[in-house]
Amino acid sequence: MLTIEEGYLNKEVNHVIYNVQENSNATKALLIILPINKAYQLWMVTIIFLTFYLSCFFFIIFSGKSRLYLGLYLLILIVFILGDLYIHKELIEEITNTLDKIN
Repeated sequence: MLTIEEGYLNKEVNHVIYNVQENSNATKALLIILPINKAYQLWMVTIIFLTFYLSCFFFIIFSGKSRLYLGLYLLILIVFILGDLYIHKELIEEITNTLDKIN
């Protein structure tokens, strides 16, 4: 049985039963592609959020808001970047473990 998860924010889970040998090329390809697709979807979400953060930065700077807003903005940005880096690190480890398991 193979579980296919689609989407990053709106997750859709599909369970597929297939009659393919465990060491076949199709199974190996699926094991590699799934974490790569997760990383791609995370990259797209990151681009959207970074664009949002950039526009908020220009709004704060040009509107003359207080330093409190700028400090809060920088804190949220740092938390987002650290969380994003942690998730990317986990995905890289998952891809590496999958490649090691296949070879």
